[in-house]
Amino acid sequence: MRVLLWHGWRLEGSGSNVYTARVARELRERGHDVLLLCQEQHPERFAFVDAWGTVDGDGVSELRPTLAEPVAGRVVALRPLIGPVLPVFVIDKYEGVDRVERFVDLSNDELSAYLDFNIGALNAAAEWHGSEVIIAGHAVPGPIVARRALGPGRYVAAV
Repeated sequence: MRVLLWHGWRLEGSGSNVYTARVARELRERGHDVLLLCQEQHPERFAFVDAWGTVDGDGVSELRPTLAEPVAGRVVALRPLIGPVLPVFVIDKYEGVDRVERFVDLSNDELSAYLDFNIGALNAAAEWHGSEVIIAGHAVPGPIVARRALGPGRYVAAV
C-alpha cells in the first residue's frame, strides 16, 4: 500500500517524533511504500530511509538515495519547504531553522504562510506518490493541512 505520513517536525527526540519514525520503519518492514513528510534535517542518518529530498507546491526535488538495507517496502522522506519559521508547541533548538516560534505566538500572516506552504507541499507530494492512505499527525496542524490540501474524507488524523 502507498502510505503518506505527514509530520511537521523531526524524527528524533521524544513523543510524536519517535512515534512517527517507528511507524514509518514498521510500515516499510511490512512491505509498504511510505512517503514521509517531515522537517528532519538529516533523513539519511535513519536506517529505514531509502531516499530523501524536498517538496513544495511546485513538486518534488530530485531524490538522494541512502545506504539503507533493502527490505520489502521503502521510505522516502521529503522535507516540505515551509519558509523561515518553524512553528512548535515547545521552544527548543532546531538545527537549520532560521526561527522557531510557538504556534500561539505566530501572527496571522505567519500562520497562514506556514499552512499554505504545507498545503502546497502535501498536495504535490500526494499526487507525485499516488498515495492510497494519508495520515496527518497531531490535532494541530496536520488535519488542517490535510483537509485544505486534499479535501474531506481523503486522510486520517492521528491525534
